[in-house]
Amino acid sequence: AASGKAGGFIAADGWGDGITDELHREGFALHEELASELGVRSYRKLPTKSVSQTGGKPGRNTQADSAGSQGPALLNAATTRASQMDDHTAQVTPQELCDRLVEAAKASGVEVRMEGAAGLTESGDGNYAVRLDSGETIAADRVVITTGPWAVAAEDWLGGRIKVPMVGIASTSLVLQAPAGATVAAQACFCSGDRKHGTHLELYPRPDDSVYVSGFGGSPQLDKDEILSNTPSSVPVNEARAVAVREVLAELLDARLVPEEGIAGELRACMRPCPPDARPLIGPVPSTNVLIGAGHNCWGITWGPPTGRALAELVLHGTSTRLDLAPFTPTRFL
Repeated sequence: AASGKAGGFIAADGWGDGITDELHREGFALHEELASELGVRSYRKLPTKSVSQTGGKPGRNTQADSAGSQGPALLNAATTRASQMDDHTAQVTPQELCDRLVEAAKASGVEVRMEGAAGLTESGDGNYAVRLDSGETIAADRVVITTGPWAVAAEDWLGGRIKVPMVGIASTSLVLQAPAGATVAAQACFCSGDRKHGTHLELYPRPDDSVYVSGFGGSPQLDKDEILSNTPSSVPVNEARAVAVREVLAELLDARLVPEEGIAGELRACMRPCPPDARPLIGPVPSTNVLIGAGHNCWGITWGPPTGRALAELVLHGTSTRLDLAPFTPTRFL
């Protein structure tokens, strides 16, 4: 769906389920290549910490580490305890990544059209054309569906040739900007569950000294009809959960990141596409000219580049050279 509102966390070894391990390894390597090739300035490697709350009382002069009061800030040392979780992780700001990919596509001669797809039109022999919201139909040698949770529409578009049993998890996030003069420590943080509010916060500091916060808890799970009633820009934020998250952050964060007037920030929402087996659908739809790449759950940024490469190889050569796509076959739910 490429909303640009994801966290942008990238992880390699130890984060998959065995079958998805190669997606993590390939994704991690490809992001480094893309950052260099496309000039993605927000890409960087950083460690990941596991964070628990100690029950201490936050003070106005606490600091995250031994760097001193003028060092980078993130966690409140009086209320948290952090331990190393993984020193081989990375991040990218998704909006910049999407923008650089589109720019590169245009530079190579691709015509990019920002329009809504209303469905597919079959010619009678398994070949489909794309029908736009405007009513225009675009003939195609190959049709590639990479629409995140909205790929559930492919069930109807393809007349039952495929089942896409995904739920969409409407996930609210908060982007905080550090106050003037403060810099944010470069470390991703996975926080333990908060019993009072039911949060399980994830903190992703970015190179521009903003902090992306997710893991609000209480995210609604949407069925097919509910997914299709939304668009990427209309997924509603959960204002009630945001109140709880701001309260937790006031205790978790270094005092230098907590303004006297309280934590504000920009609320956003996106929808995570979740198949029942937590594995994406990648590959061709048999007896058609259609391919699909969707259902990446919370790993869309990490798994996106290897998925895109595999789909490009299928279009050009009919086979994927780097990934075994058998576990991700789009017809496995029929």
